[in-house]
Amino acid sequence: MASYFLGGFFLHTGGGNDLSRKWLNPITIGLFILCLASGARAEEIFSSLLSSFTKPHIQVKIDEKQIPTNESVMKSSKQGIYGIHIGQKSEEITRLLGAPQRKDLSSLGYEWWIFNKNLKLYVQVGIQNGKVVDLYSNAPTLEIGGVKVGTAKAELTKRYAISNQMKFQYEGASFTLSNPHDDRPLTLVQDSPVIFYLDVHDGYKVTGIRKMSKELLVKSKSYDLEWSYTGKAPQLDPPKLSSEQIKKVHQSNERQSLDLANVSRQRLGLPFLSWNEQAAAVARGHSQDMLDHQFFDHISASTGRNPFERMKKGGIRFRVAGENIAMGYPDAIEAHHGWMNSFGHRENILNKDFTTLGVGFVETYSTQNFVTP
Repeated sequence: MASYFLGGFFLHTGGGNDLSRKWLNPITIGLFILCLASGARAEEIFSSLLSSFTKPHIQVKIDEKQIPTNESVMKSSKQGIYGIHIGQKSEEITRLLGAPQRKDLSSLGYEWWIFNKNLKLYVQVGIQNGKVVDLYSNAPTLEIGGVKVGTAKAELTKRYAISNQMKFQYEGASFTLSNPHDDRPLTLVQDSPVIFYLDVHDGYKVTGIRKMSKELLVKSKSYDLEWSYTGKAPQLDPPKLSSEQIKKVHQSNERQSLDLANVSRQRLGLPFLSWNEQAAAVARGHSQDMLDHQFFDHISASTGRNPFERMKKGGIRFRVAGENIAMGYPDAIEAHHGWMNSFGHRENILNKDFTTLGVGFVETYSTQNFVTP
């Protein structure tokens, strides 16, 4: 069973003489933190939180010159995304898109090729044994089989059959998956699973598309599923990774989280967030703390510190700061869409006043720290 949790709280300094804390939606814990300092009293309140700040070392920019002119790249088909499809050889990906800007490691052991030089054409291509096994994009130019970012749910359901359950065969077993219609409906396109991520705060329009192999869908356990078989049982367990590989997976999810946030911001004409390693260190510490002490909250169960006290201890100087947390998501893509479909978390990601982001993934715990120095 797939279980996901999001968390946050709202903290605001208003009018120069008031400090208030408000909890929202305690059942789903779908909340956010936003600190705004204003006035003499606000400066006094936050003076104890100010320390040193290190400048971010990663800048993300769009280079219009990097937009491919190759029609085979720009055109989409029912087979795949940007002319890429499941099972395609990695050499063909290099021919179509060039060398990836980054290679990340996934929790299922395959390699993510990240193409983020131009966020208008952002795409992640999962490669295993020299072939494509996973594809994802939330870029504004994305289109597959007549469905693109911004397509209404009604139009999506006209083009693709989406039922309450999806059934398919894999390794001789029969699988039945529960299919959530509200935010991430799933269908089969030429016998490959395709997830359409919907934006619940923008009329349930398509906001991202992912196509993967049946093997990855089953092993990711990102949908509730049942299966039956005769004879040999199907292999459903993900590969066992070394401690060093697990660390690389965490780092990969952190960097992808920044990419995905910036693509979402770019689509709305918002300034990009730069990577903040100091904030990332604080975020990793909190994710590790939640894992070690088995809690899920912005207030540490072990130290009692709130996010701003953690930032202070981490030596972060800020004017505006915020935090998102999540638990149970298998990767950065799923966590990003979970945050974007929770109003408070979404406001953090799309806040025009934030300038830097640090992210910390530890197993399925994740923390985003937004900081404006």
